[in-house]
Amino acid sequence: MLQQMGEESVKELEAQGYDTDWFLHRLFDGYSRALFIDTGIGDREYFEGLSRQFAVKLNMRHECRLGTLDVLRAEIAATKRLAQQT
Repeated sequence: MLQQMGEESVKELEAQGYDTDWFLHRLFDGYSRALFIDTGIGDREYFEGLSRQFAVKLNMRHECRLGTLDVLRAEIAATKRLAQQT
């Protein structure tokens, strides 16, 4: 039901002249970089290519880092702790 309501809202906004690019630029307004984190899982070239396309589309700089899922989990946990302190 919520998905249908969302789709109807998007269709209504599209009818008013708003397109997908408008939504993307609004959603990521204020971001300056797209970071691709290579965890060694999956097709790196393919997913890094998607990340680069995303960065170009939104006029962001693109960066790559090596990482593991353990590092990502630890950093997300640290971010949550920091957010709770403020």
